Order: sequence, then structure tokens, then C-alpha cells
Amino acid sequence: MGLHHDHRWFSVCVPLLPSAICASCDAKRCTRCGRTRIDSKRCRWESRAAQASRKCALTARSTRARAQVSLDVGFQMAPDDILAALNGYHTEVAAILGRFTRTSDGIHIDQQDDYRLRSIVTEVVDLLRDHVPGSTQHIRMLANSYNEGVSNWLNSSSYASVELIRGSIGAIITRIERNKSLLAVPMAPIETGPNEGKLLDHLDRIVLRFHAVAVQLRSRYDSRATLDVNDEYDVQDLVHALLWLHFDDVRKEEWVPSYAGSASRTDFLLPQIDTIVEIKKTRTGLNAKTIGEQPIIDIAKYKKHPQCRRLVCFVYDPEGRVANPVGIENDLNTGEHGIEVKVTILPRPIG
Repeated sequence: MGLHHDHRWFSVCVPLLPSAICASCDAKRCTRCGRTRIDSKRCRWESRAAQASRKCALTARSTRARAQVSLDVGFQMAPDDILAALNGYHTEVAAILGRFTRTSDGIHIDQQDDYRLRSIVTEVVDLLRDHVPGSTQHIRMLANSYNEGVSNWLNSSSYASVELIRGSIGAIITRIERNKSLLAVPMAPIETGPNEGKLLDHLDRIVLRFHAVAVQLRSRYDSRATLDVNDEYDVQDLVHALLWLHFDDVRKEEWVPSYAGSASRTDFLLPQIDTIVEIKKTRTGLNAKTIGEQPIIDIAKYKKHPQCRRLVCFVYDPEGRVANPVGIENDLNTGEHGIEVKVTILPRPIG
């Protein structure tokens, strides 16, 4: 680094990195020494590949904005716009792979890239649900790759999971390029499968009959040991067992993307119906106000989960601590949250 007091434009010059440009101020080479000024406060330096990635990201964001307008007025996105958005995501994920760093204890993703990857997966899933019929398999692949990748003590995406995500997006692009006619259908909600309604009925029945099951378990022959539902963990264990009666895939404690600076886990994910089940039990200190506020926080978190179209929140209240359960349910089950929400507080107080 050297000082050039006689130079009209630059006071500090450094060697120009191969194929480097300034993406913020568009500074030019010094015509005298062939070097370029770096102002650390306002200049960001990118390789040509990174610049291309940034441009594709901007294209993808622009396309997403057009997609939202299309949804607002009820029109389907054009196939070329969908492909442009997907290609932008694909390039972004490839650039994230290139920025992994190797240390003595493994290969790690940059923190900002980790945040962006979570957004990419959610945005791609939304794009597929809204505009690409028959994409349930790809949605599950994306969601599973993401969830498996962050199931570690660092709660950050692994290199292998990012590769899988890039591969899944590439497969979607190939599918659309081979058959653009699959997009030429009227917009309609994309069903998870023909048995979705039946499975939802089974889930409702588990919730509605839970208290009767818990009471029956207390009555055993010769006073043998049983599961007495005393706290929230007991409720979770019993609900977990009952879910296996009707669901082939029950995933306990799925990672949820970071919300308000911290990550958390769900109670159960049911991939067959893209539903998260959250369990709560009333107790001393957990009053009606808190019961009403907690689902609002849960909704904000789970909206970011790439495989959550529906949140079922079961509040078990055997002591009748919630005075007006119907009022809380009506306030929360409004359909204004961006995902389908169903809050149920049972059993009902008598009188």
C-alpha cells in the first residue's frame, strides 16, 4: 500500500485483485500505478462470480416482486419469469457453496449466507406452491435437505445439505424446461394428496379425544404403573404415540429457522400434510393472557419453516385454568396469518 500525493483522484492505492471490481462506488484503476482505491466504509469488493451471483439475486428478487403482484391480481407467472427466479436462486446457492470455509474442525457456512439460505428455501417453496403444479415431491426434497442440514449442534447448514438444495432447485429447473406446458393450468391450491382431508380428520380426533385417553390410562388393573399426564412432556409423549396410529411419518423436534435472533424446535412435523403440531399444557403461572400470546409467537416462527402450511396448536387444560377458551380460539383461528392456524383448548370448563 502506498501514498500518491500527486494523484488527482486517489490518495490511497492497493494492488488490484484479479478480476476485482467495486460493486458500490464503481471506482476505476489508477492510470498512473494501475492500482485501485479501496474505501472500507463504502466499498464492497467482489469477484466476477460473486458479481454475477449478486445480479442473479437482484433478478430473482425482481421476479419475486412480480410474482406477488401476479398473486394479488390472480394471474399466473409466465414460465420464463419462473425459470429466471429459479435460476437466480440456483446461482445464489452455488455462490454460497463457494464461500464455505475450512477449519480444523470442519467446513462451515458463513453466518450471513446461512440466514440467506433459509430465506431462499422458504421463497422457493412458496414459488413452487403458488405457481408450479405437481411440485410436492420437490418441496419435500427441499424441506428435508434443509432440516437435515441444520440438525447439528451449531444449528447451521452443512455443506452436503446445501449441495442437495442446489441439486433440488436444478432438478426443478430441468423439469420446467423440458415441459413448460405443465405451467399452463389455472391457478389453484396444490393439494398434498388425496388422503389429506382424511389425515386432518384423524388429527382432529386425536386432539378431541385426548382427555378421554389420558383419564382412561389412570385406571389400570391392580393399580399397575401408567402414564399420568402431569406436565407438558407427558402430553407430548402421549400425543406422539397417538399420532403413529394414523401417520407414517412423525418427526419430533424439527429445527425452525432463526426467529428474532434465535433458533427453536417444533414439537412435531407431519410431512404428509405439511403440518406442525405444537403442544402446550396449562399450569400455575401460565394464565389465559400468556396462552393467547404464545400461539402468536409460534405463528411468526413457523411461517418461516419451509414445510409448514398449517399450524395445529393443542392446549391441554385439565384444570380449567383458561376461563374463556372459545374466545381465545376465535381470536386466533382467523385465517389472517399467512398459514392455516387451528388452536384448540380442551377440555372445556364445566358451567
